[in-house]
Amino acid sequence: MTSRPTSSESAWNYVWLVLLLSIPFWLIGAWVDPQFMPFNLPASALMAFNPAIAALILTYREHGWDGIRHLLPRPLDGWRIRHPVWYLPIFGLLPLVTVASFAVMNLTGKPTPTLDTALIRAPLVFLLFFITAAGEELGWQGYAFPALQKRFQTLRAGLILGLIWAVWHWIPFLQAQQMLDWILWHSLVTIGLRLLIVWVCVHTGGSIFAASALHAMSNVSTLLLTQDGLYYDPFITSLFMALLLVAIGWWEYRMANA
Repeated sequence: MTSRPTSSESAWNYVWLVLLLSIPFWLIGAWVDPQFMPFNLPASALMAFNPAIAALILTYREHGWDGIRHLLPRPLDGWRIRHPVWYLPIFGLLPLVTVASFAVMNLTGKPTPTLDTALIRAPLVFLLFFITAAGEELGWQGYAFPALQKRFQTLRAGLILGLIWAVWHWIPFLQAQQMLDWILWHSLVTIGLRLLIVWVCVHTGGSIFAASALHAMSNVSTLLLTQDGLYYDPFITSLFMALLLVAIGWWEYRMANA
């Protein structure tokens, strides 16, 4: 009988498996023109379900079918959100950051796309992005984060996971012909988004539904305010994300010392 891996081993086994599963999608993305993909995304963006696949493979290896039955329904665990007030940050924070970023872009004279008024599409777009976000969060937040959290404190685990998550997106962004400085600033936004997801998840009993919804809102809020889903200034957005995280940190400190 083989011993189960430690939490640290589980986390790194997971990261390497996600990267291995992503290689075919990176290769496909090098050959398929993004103009043939929805929202002009590179074909490598289809790797969105690899985190869930990796988590299910490792969960089965460690806990068998009982583990699969526990993990697989987690994107629908909205019942874990005990206090309805948490729906406000889940559905409101990322649109607020996006609108503030675009306001600054306008004030500083930066070119901005025309506001997309077809908001009637929002529920359908959210559903599509929620499905892909659940494919990621089932792995990142449902499997990798708890393993890292056992080894590190919550903040450090979130930073480590956020950095890995950001690097995982580099090849698709290069295939989308984004500039290097854009990718680096967007990586900071990505790390900030992971910290927001961790914060919401911790306060909602580890709800993967909450993590997936917040993740989806990040994509929806950008897409519906632009003519293509990757048009925004990540430098400005990273500043607002940093301010938001500082405010959350101050609030947490006040609550802990009240």
